[in-house]
Amino acid sequence: MKQLFVIAALCVLWGPILRLSADDRAADDRSATDFAHDVVPILRQHCVECHGGDEAEGGMSLNTRSTLLDAEAVTPGQADQSTLIELVTSTDPVEQMPPKDRARLTAAEITTLRNWIDAGALWEDGFTFAEDRYESPLHPREVELPPARDGRSNPIDRILDAYFAEHDLRPGPPLDDQTFMRRLSLDITGLLPHPDELRQFLADGSSDKRERLIRRTLDDDRAFAEHWLTFWSDLLRNTYAGTGFIDDGRRQITEWLYGALLTNKPYDQFARELIAPEPGAAGFIRGIKWRGNVNSSQATEIQFAQSIGQVFLGINLKCASCHDSFIDRWTLADTYNLAGIYATAPLEIHRCDVPTGRFAEPAWLFPELGQIDPAAEQPERLRQMAELMTAPENGRLTRTIVNRLWQRLMGRGIVHPVDAMQTRPWSEELIDFLAWDLREHGYDLKHTMALIAGSHAYQSQAAALDAPAAPEGYVFGGPLTKRMTAEQFTDALHSLADTWPGPDGRAFRRDGRGQGGQLAAVVRAEEQAASRIPLERLVTGSLLRTALEQSLWVWSDADALTETPQATAHFRKAVSVDDADHVLILLSADHAAALFVNGKRLAKQEGFDRVLAVEVTRRLQPEENVIAVHVENDGEQDPNPAGLLLTVLGISDKGDLLWARPADETWRAAAEAPDGWQRLGFDDSSWPAATVIGGAEAEPWTLLEKFDDGKFTLQRDWNLLWKDHPVRASLSPPSGLQATLGRPNREQVVSSRPSQLTTLEAISLSNGEEMSRMLSEAATRILATHAESPAELTDWLYWSALTRPPRPAEAEVAAELLGSPITTEGIEDLLWTVLMLPEFQLIR
Repeated sequence: MKQLFVIAALCVLWGPILRLSADDRAADDRSATDFAHDVVPILRQHCVECHGGDEAEGGMSLNTRSTLLDAEAVTPGQADQSTLIELVTSTDPVEQMPPKDRARLTAAEITTLRNWIDAGALWEDGFTFAEDRYESPLHPREVELPPARDGRSNPIDRILDAYFAEHDLRPGPPLDDQTFMRRLSLDITGLLPHPDELRQFLADGSSDKRERLIRRTLDDDRAFAEHWLTFWSDLLRNTYAGTGFIDDGRRQITEWLYGALLTNKPYDQFARELIAPEPGAAGFIRGIKWRGNVNSSQATEIQFAQSIGQVFLGINLKCASCHDSFIDRWTLADTYNLAGIYATAPLEIHRCDVPTGRFAEPAWLFPELGQIDPAAEQPERLRQMAELMTAPENGRLTRTIVNRLWQRLMGRGIVHPVDAMQTRPWSEELIDFLAWDLREHGYDLKHTMALIAGSHAYQSQAAALDAPAAPEGYVFGGPLTKRMTAEQFTDALHSLADTWPGPDGRAFRRDGRGQGGQLAAVVRAEEQAASRIPLERLVTGSLLRTALEQSLWVWSDADALTETPQATAHFRKAVSVDDADHVLILLSADHAAALFVNGKRLAKQEGFDRVLAVEVTRRLQPEENVIAVHVENDGEQDPNPAGLLLTVLGISDKGDLLWARPADETWRAAAEAPDGWQRLGFDDSSWPAATVIGGAEAEPWTLLEKFDDGKFTLQRDWNLLWKDHPVRASLSPPSGLQATLGRPNREQVVSSRPSQLTTLEAISLSNGEEMSRMLSEAATRILATHAESPAELTDWLYWSALTRPPRPAEAEVAAELLGSPITTEGIEDLLWTVLMLPEFQLIR
């Protein structure tokens, strides 16, 4: 009964959100009819002469979708009710269109128009038949700010107050403190505010508390980087596994990207390092090397042009990758010439996948800023392009990124959609000011975010948007409600119950192709951000060779070689270590060894001609430690003596070898060992001393001679490096639930995600296996930590999830769901009820 009650309540709450208009349903059910390729040529040939540009005979203009709808020429989703279809199929010589002296539409063309209208009359973003198309200015423009009104001195508010006056509007009412903190925290860090921090903020009576909260939230570098990793990974096609990795046709850029976000790398430098790639950043421009028979428009060189144009300039070159664009001024040659900058061989131009016999001439899209030397080698061409892209006079770069930030924080771009920067903005003054201001503040993206978050516009209540507005008809009224991303929803559930997943082996794997290893990449990026050289760069072959020169082979006893070969041996020693920034254990064995430090098994090594370096810095205690090794050498016919080469190394943060402590005759060795022999406190006084046989150069092993400076394995202590830190969803491959909630596979550039709740999402959230498991884990944890009383648990949950106390009716329902005594099933019911509320899933 509880579940039925909850579901009935949620149907009432989500009903208005789930009920999509006919337009929205059509938009979700994409037709095979392509507007740019199928519909535009028909309208251009038969209709635009009389109903496009400055012409609007009979009051019908086809310039934009809005003018088409205003003229009631089409009824989206209902071709049979559309005037356009009635006219083109009419046989009345007065009504028929085109007129009787013009060529009529073919049956196939009419079918195309019918299919297009039935699918919602979808229109390419930014396209117009108007001859006077808007062209975004290339150069930056300094904006003269209007005077401040009513104490609103933020430059954004000064521009918007003038905008509101022009449109006979007033600024929206301000948010209350708790809603503001929830919005800010989710927007900047992707996390719900902690209840204790929320109460402190609410109790603070100072006038600048919001300004200080904005700065404090932006200064949480790790939370900021982990959240905005989602935005940039979508945009830069960065993922951890999937299509393209198997044959080195794709590489992730997580380490570089996370480091750039963690340090708030200036955006001009950020763009330069992606275009003329720094080590670790090349995965973006190399794209995906598709296997099989691939359309020419998906060659890696063309992907380069498409990605560069879309990400940094807000230009969609996909249409112009096949033929001259129908929707803007870019041509097929423009796309191929841009792709030629990346090409390493002559690049033949293909039109609609058919070779033309012409070849690309490497060139930049905006020669007004300068041009590429087509004769230069590829790395130099990329460097030149990076400089042109980030030139101070390139206002397209800054306009595009500030528009993306505004869309992320405010719910809709100043230019909409964000990848159609040829569309006129609803406020040219605002976008030009933000772009100019970003450049003047050193391309500091956090500065722009702080400016937006500090405005009355951001801190006002969400504006209502009755229906999706076309770009040319939109009037800004305030921030729009946003939906949580799949990552935000997942993180919110984990944070509520403190059920963060731990890292698994795939998160630290390095397979040489960039697949997996994302948490390892984050650790290295954090080390570099803290001005520490990652251990991978400190541990060199020459350093290990120096350590090997001081290392020794030890055996279990002096007679092991000649009298009674032992296939198994156990070595141990209690040690204290001198000061060092990093402590490693250098290990080789004849023939296999398991390494333990203070009773914890850390590594396995095989082969006396191989060298393993194991990071143990965080495993060591201040005073005494035990290093223990179990060695085996089972020959195919007869067992051979088991031996060990081990040296404990101290290394500085600069990569200097500070000291080396080899295993020697002070170690203890035994053929057999009881349980617990690896731990501190075990009495090894009855064990004989190990026998030193020789150094690393000793025969028959000649390890020093065989050692290749570049062939060794470094094993880092990832689990302790990540200890006590949550593994957020942005750092994990997408789960089934996250994919259902809209997390993309990132095979294409993704600049926005679906905003509507689908039926599949509703099913997955209501009874999906993954959701059920997460709820069960969370309920078990909550029962162990917050089971004081139904009233206290309910109060805690509402403050944590919704930043407010429960209302009396909610508290009554919660008490019924929880039961007495409280059960995990009751907590699951209540938790699910709260998580399904629009108030929880929406950022208002």
